[in-house]
Amino acid sequence: MTDAPLQVRVEGEAIVGEVWIEAPPERVFRALTDPLRLREWWGARDSYRVEEWTADVRVGGSWEARCMSAEGRPSRVHGVYLELDPPLRLAYTWNPSWDGSPETTVRFELVRHGERTHVRMRHDGFGAATAARENHVAGWPAVLGWLRSHVESEGRLAAKEAR
Repeated sequence: MTDAPLQVRVEGEAIVGEVWIEAPPERVFRALTDPLRLREWWGARDSYRVEEWTADVRVGGSWEARCMSAEGRPSRVHGVYLELDPPLRLAYTWNPSWDGSPETTVRFELVRHGERTHVRMRHDGFGAATAARENHVAGWPAVLGWLRSHVESEGRLAAKEAR
């Protein structure tokens, strides 16, 4: 795993996160759009786990994640894909069941640096829903960390199998 810092901060009404991943953008993009991969990495036993992820990965297509908290409470988040430019950009709406926040937008930009990828995430549209924004500020570091861990371990496994 890379030692590069993972950063999440508030910029105006938006949340911005950045992470470096030791993998090419194509692998990172697959992890962000493939429902089977998303179910594998999004979540942790001590917080919540994704039980089902469905996605019609095309502009205008819908996606949905059904989750279960560590305490056994179900939740759901869903949206529609707004932008897909593999493997560089991805944007979708975000409608969570757990905090009553307005529909927001999540955007990922992936920039290749050799065999590494700089991932920039922007989550905006919270408006006056500051409590919902703060809830998401607390969650994005874990999500970006899970993404990095998954993609990098997937790469190590592929390299090992190629030997």
